[in-house]
Amino acid sequence: MEKRTVTFNGDTYVQQPSGYYFKYTTRNAERRHAKQLHRAVWEFYNGPIPDGCHIHHVDGNKDNNDISNLECISAKEHLSMHSKKLMQDPERRQKNRQHLSKIQELAKEWHSSDEGMEWHRKHTAESIAKTWEKVERTCTVCGKKYIATARSHYCSPICERHAREARRGHIVRDKVRQCVRCGKTFEATNGIQSYCSRDCQKASEWERRKAKIAKERESRPPIKRTCVQCGTEFEPTGTNQKYCSKSCRDAAYKQR
Repeated sequence: MEKRTVTFNGDTYVQQPSGYYFKYTTRNAERRHAKQLHRAVWEFYNGPIPDGCHIHHVDGNKDNNDISNLECISAKEHLSMHSKKLMQDPERRQKNRQHLSKIQELAKEWHSSDEGMEWHRKHTAESIAKTWEKVERTCTVCGKKYIATARSHYCSPICERHAREARRGHIVRDKVRQCVRCGKTFEATNGIQSYCSRDCQKASEWERRKAKIAKERESRPPIKRTCVQCGTEFEPTGTNQKYCSKSCRDAAYKQR
C-alpha cells in the first residue's frame, strides 16, 4: 500500500498498512503509541474521548476522517461490529478455522505438560479455598447478616424453605388460618396449608374419596345379581358379593 501523508492541526500523519493514519515525528518514527488521525480530529471538535470508547468511521472508509464521518461508540459495540463484518468474508472464516485448529492442538500439549499440570493443581487449590472461605453474607429472605461460604444465600433452613416456596408461588401471606375441616385456628408454615394437622388432612381425603365412590355408583346403571342361597335378586355393594343378606351367607356356611 502506498503510504499517504495528511496534515492536520500542524501535525503530520502517515498512513500505515492497516489503513489508519498515525502521527509522525522524528523521535517516534516507528509510531509506537502514536496518536491516530481520526481520534485527533474527534478530540479537536468534541474534547477528550470518554474511557472505554472508540472512534468509528461511519462509512468504513479510513481515508475519510471528516468529523461528519466519525462517531464515538463503546469499545464493545465497535469490536463486535467489525468482527461481524470480518466473519462475512469466507476466506477470513477459513483462516480462523485453521488458526483455531492449530491453537487447540498447542493447548492440548501445554495442558498435558508438567507446566500445565502444575498450573491446574495451583488453580484448583485456589478455587477450592475461595469456594469454602467464610465471609459475611446477607440473607436474601430476612436480610440478616451471617457468616458462611460465598455460595450461601440463606441464614437458616427456614429462610431457604420460604425462598423455595416463594419461587413456586406458595407465598405465606396469612399465617393465621382456620382448618377447613375442624375449624381450629392454626399458624400456617407454607402458602398452601389448609389443615391444622395431618389427621385432619387424612380424614378429609378419605371423605372426598368416599363421596367420589358414591357419586360413581349413582351415575352407573344398577347391577342385579341372584343370591346363590335363596335365589332372590339383589343389588350388590361389592364386586364379590354372592349373598343377598348375612342370614343367607351364614346358612350357606353351615351347609358346607
